[in-house]
Amino acid sequence: MKKALKELIDNAPRRDCGEYAYFLLIPTTEQYCGFWGKNNYNNIIVLGYDKTEKKHYRLDSVCGSDDFGVAQIYATHIDVPREYGCLRMHFSEPVSVDYPASSVLAYGKRR
Repeated sequence: MKKALKELIDNAPRRDCGEYAYFLLIPTTEQYCGFWGKNNYNNIIVLGYDKTEKKHYRLDSVCGSDDFGVAQIYATHIDVPREYGCLRMHFSEPVSVDYPASSVLAYGKRR
C-alpha cells in the first residue's frame, strides 16, 4: 500500500451519510466476516471525497464491507491515481451514501 493512501485511510474520519464527488475503493487481504458471515470475499475500504468540505471520509462499515454499489448514476469514470494506487470512481454529478453497512450503496440525485 502506498504511503499517501495509508495516511489518507488513517486520517479519514468515519461518516454515515453525505454527498461525494468520488470514491476510492481499497481492497484488503482480510476476509469479510461481517453481518452475513464468511462469503469468500475480502473486505474493502471505501473513502468518499466531499467536494464541499474538500475532505475524505471513511464509509465502509466498522464490522467490514464486502460490496460497493452505485444506483441512478450519470457519467462514471474509473481511474487509478498514481499517488494512491487504488481504484477511483468519479461521477458527473455528486452521489450520496446513507448508512453504510456490509454493502455500501451510493445513489445519484434524481433530476
